[in-house]
Amino acid sequence: CNSISLALDQENNPHISIYDGINRQMIYTSRDAAGWHNQIVVADVLEGFIDSTSLDLDAAGAPYIFYSGTNQGLRTYYWTPDGWNFHVVDTVGNIWEYSMVLDENEYPHFSYFKKSESSYSVNYTYKDMAGWNTVLVEEVGDSNIHQPLLALDQQGQPHIIYKKETLKYVYKDNAGWNFLDLPASGSDVLSFVLDEMDHAHITYYENPSQTDEIENGDSTYYEFGSLIYAVYDTFRWHTISVAECLWIGGPFPGLTCHGGALALDSQGYPHIAFLRSQTIEYAHQDSSGWHNLSLGFAFDASRAFLKLDEHDFPHIGYQQNQAIKYAYQDSQGWHPETAAEHGELLSLVLDSDGHPH
Repeated sequence: CNSISLALDQENNPHISIYDGINRQMIYTSRDAAGWHNQIVVADVLEGFIDSTSLDLDAAGAPYIFYSGTNQGLRTYYWTPDGWNFHVVDTVGNIWEYSMVLDENEYPHFSYFKKSESSYSVNYTYKDMAGWNTVLVEEVGDSNIHQPLLALDQQGQPHIIYKKETLKYVYKDNAGWNFLDLPASGSDVLSFVLDEMDHAHITYYENPSQTDEIENGDSTYYEFGSLIYAVYDTFRWHTISVAECLWIGGPFPGLTCHGGALALDSQGYPHIAFLRSQTIEYAHQDSSGWHNLSLGFAFDASRAFLKLDEHDFPHIGYQQNQAIKYAYQDSQGWHPETAAEHGELLSLVLDSDGHPH
């Protein structure tokens, strides 16, 4: 299975979209009181291959499946009482790295990158009552663009974060499109959310400064960067360094911080889970300031997932070697668990009772 996406309906039943690369099939599976139900949505993906798939549910629990890939364009399949329907969102050129959300009217919105002949661009496509609409947000000089993250504000207007030479923040209002640079260059955008006032909250890793370089005798060198939390309040950026991260250069380069996730609690305070120097870290802000906590050893861990329950307690999932690890906090403290001894962590979702899936 090359790509998997999970969503829960209002009854806490799981719905999963799966791309089976061996049999070249797009599969949808769901569970209800009667058990599991499998459907083949696309029986034979004949040309190219699928890079990623995502799944969302409308208010009635009907699935929307989205996927993109080489020679596939960007497509959506959605369920109606008459069966599966599909729409080609964009098929011109190669499309990669997309982000999708459903608005309050259950219309899909996409931000994505694509290559058309010798042109590379950032695009935004959405559906409304009149049909499908596509906007070329920005033409870029090459394919060195990454991570288009999309959110919709209270008016349904798009806000997009992506990496170009620097980190870009683009949003639309009644006057048109607005283009802003983040206050420092970054290596990776980790998470992006809008609060109730439509202020953008972003976490990213700031590239190390050459002035911080420390030489070592074996041609390895070390530089200090940071995990940055940034907020844009419609007037200016406010940033804070949440944690110091070490960049190891030379024959075997790498950043000691990676795989972060951001969530805002009911008071609008940020919570961040990330990996640093083979430990799983959790940082959050409250009325008294910032608090950082190391949750323990996480050798060879990869991306961290973070969700907050209805009481604003954090739930964190992460990969450690071949095991799937899960840690959560309640009024009694922290509780680390091993969810599975073998497997690959792909997503973390909390149901209405606060149970992890």
